[in-house]
Amino acid sequence: MKIRLTRISIILFSAMCSVAAENPADIKPAAIAEVRTWGDLLAQEKVRVKVPTNTKWVYTEPSVQLGIDRTQCGKHGAVVLYCLVRGETAPLFAEVSEDYFGPFEIAIKTPGKQEIKALGAEIMDVPMTMAQGRIFLFMKIVPLEREGTYTIDVVQRLFFERERGKRTVATATVKVAGKSAELWSPWNGPEEKKGENNSAASAPDGDFSAMAVVNPAAGIALPAWQGWYPKIIEKLPAKKLPLPQLLPGEPDAGVQLSAESNTLIVKLDGRISAYFPDEKFLTRWWVNGAPFVPGPVPVSPRQAQKLATLEKLVGEVRFQVVFDPKSLGVKKGDSVGVQLLYCPQGWELENVEGAAAQKVVKDEANEAMETDAPLSIPISRRSNRVVFIYSGNPENMVQRVVLEK
Repeated sequence: MKIRLTRISIILFSAMCSVAAENPADIKPAAIAEVRTWGDLLAQEKVRVKVPTNTKWVYTEPSVQLGIDRTQCGKHGAVVLYCLVRGETAPLFAEVSEDYFGPFEIAIKTPGKQEIKALGAEIMDVPMTMAQGRIFLFMKIVPLEREGTYTIDVVQRLFFERERGKRTVATATVKVAGKSAELWSPWNGPEEKKGENNSAASAPDGDFSAMAVVNPAAGIALPAWQGWYPKIIEKLPAKKLPLPQLLPGEPDAGVQLSAESNTLIVKLDGRISAYFPDEKFLTRWWVNGAPFVPGPVPVSPRQAQKLATLEKLVGEVRFQVVFDPKSLGVKKGDSVGVQLLYCPQGWELENVEGAAAQKVVKDEANEAMETDAPLSIPISRRSNRVVFIYSGNPENMVQRVVLEK
């Protein structure tokens, strides 16, 4: 059975309602524990979700289990929240936001500040319809940029008490200290150098996308994931299998990177849009074996590009690099390492003082939701690492490749 999902008509849970006389405010928030595997998440105590009884609908109470991938991380890092929901469902009109975490909102108390930073965006009325017997996994990426202790609250909006209709159902405390293990940057640089136009070209052995880009001078970003978009599960995976990760630990054989002259070639085991492929990839660089450390940079908010024409899908991307050695501190004869991170739902640049976060999210949920195996859609996929010797000529940067692994 296929389920169609759009940004305006989305899937959510009518099963959040049950006929219980208990006051929702009397239910104490649960503690969100660390989970790494499906078995860990399934072992968590079910979160109690109640709604006042002044509704004409009658519902069963769903099974809702929450988890977090870690409670400690380095600066410029992030945590992933998991929400597994099972239960009977029925149609209902309710309020929801694109930035929701499944049927919940997220609120964050940041270090040194007392106010709560809500991640919820504009609220709208939408119809909700779910099929019975399905299992849904929601995930929410929460960026944590500064050192300190964060409190993350999972909040339920009580739809029938709009003035005082919110309560915290669960909470987590995350400590942020030290450097992040790894930093990723989008393709960026002087706009006059960056290719504004992208064209899909034909190759003898298939189609590819070619785009002019600049190696990053600054900017720290993370993969994006739309928290309202569920992974639909027909059958629970084996308990020993890991939950989806923000950053995979090992290179993915389905994302192969190579270098020729000034071109970085990415061959995928699937197909992606041929247009604006920079919206799907982050980069990581090394100079003589030492990681390049990008600084934060204020940017103007940017939206994902939209095309009126029918999208073309390709299995290969060729990034034509307008190489800027000064931004990396590279000189002739230095070894330069590069690795790409493929982000199916785009990426988000971290927020900095005086600037809004730049978020480039690809809206491909419709197509993905119509497949029978959405669990195959990861948060991100890591390519192999390529190391080359810099020739001293920015127009032909690769003197020779010394490593591809």
